[in-house]
Amino acid sequence: MGWEYTRRDFLKASSIATAGVALSHSFAGMAHAAYLIDPDETPAAQEEIAPEEKATVGLRINAVYSIKEGRFIICENARDGTPHDPDSLMYNGSIQKVATSIPVFEAIEDGDIDVKAKNLAFDRQIRRHVRSTYVSNYKGKFSVDDALHGADGLSLNDMAWMLAIVTSKLKRHEAHIKEAAAHSPNEKFKPGDEYTNSRVVLPEFYGRVGADRTVTSFAHGLPHYMTGHPEHPDNVTTLNDQMKIAAYLVTVLPQYLHYFNEPTIRVPGEKRDRFNTNNLLHNAESPMAKRYRSEGMQEIPGVKTIGLKTAKTNASGLCLETVFEMNGETFIAYVAGRKSAKERDKDMYDVIKRAREMLPNRRMTFNQDAPDGQLVAGL
Repeated sequence: MGWEYTRRDFLKASSIATAGVALSHSFAGMAHAAYLIDPDETPAAQEEIAPEEKATVGLRINAVYSIKEGRFIICENARDGTPHDPDSLMYNGSIQKVATSIPVFEAIEDGDIDVKAKNLAFDRQIRRHVRSTYVSNYKGKFSVDDALHGADGLSLNDMAWMLAIVTSKLKRHEAHIKEAAAHSPNEKFKPGDEYTNSRVVLPEFYGRVGADRTVTSFAHGLPHYMTGHPEHPDNVTTLNDQMKIAAYLVTVLPQYLHYFNEPTIRVPGEKRDRFNTNNLLHNAESPMAKRYRSEGMQEIPGVKTIGLKTAKTNASGLCLETVFEMNGETFIAYVAGRKSAKERDKDMYDVIKRAREMLPNRRMTFNQDAPDGQLVAGL
């Protein structure tokens, strides 16, 4: 990737180096508060979202963020080209699965999870809360590796829910769960529960990377609608928070990006591969790739896309977050609020092309090591 960081390096390089562990989110409608413990275990209040502050439904934005420089190259309202406030609330839909996966990656890296062990199975909790034909059709065992491929490459909600359960069972979170239970005695926190992952595990991660305006209702990024209910608050975030989360993945855990960018994926119990939900990753000879090439989406010289995550909910519209390399640097592009996959993909292509044209004087270092056939038209 060109940028090798440790977790400590990442925090030192950001403006949130003193942020500690977010213990809990307490909800009252859209209101929430996250409490931090600094290295000296001195409580400090994290930023609160006021009850009257609402996220924008179907927010149409274009953005390109430079990880090296820590700034946006493009950040605009896609409707009229006016500047977009990256700290305003928005819906992220299934891009939530990026954050859900990161604590799993950390546990794998530390040896706390056997990624290949076939010891997972869908239980009653998942069948009750996640509507998915895959849950009802598959009764066998699968691994964390399978769940990561399903959640990150295919956006399977049941697999994301399973990752939340796995993460909340880890011993590393026992102290966080106890602290959260002591602080919020009316909430039921227990290991192996998706609720605990959303209220304890993920807020702890958000606290470490400074994503202090992100609220997670469910690990998979749903519901599709805005509930406005205290027990099921909306999944809300900001563009700045999404950049912090993605930048942490890219700089600290780049070895796990392959879960997001494989063109085809075989899930347990199925005889055929499925295409990644990101159409821009399809094999160069696929019908989708050929159609896009015929519509002018040709190779952008000096750019290598790595891929990341798609989203589609009623609140977020169709979204796409993409990591790409250009001129020896790594960038994150984000488009949101589109009405169709074709529009989303074309706008992502255009925003990356614009970023390339805005930085014409930088040294070009086209990466020739991209996997063959990985990208649409060599995007």
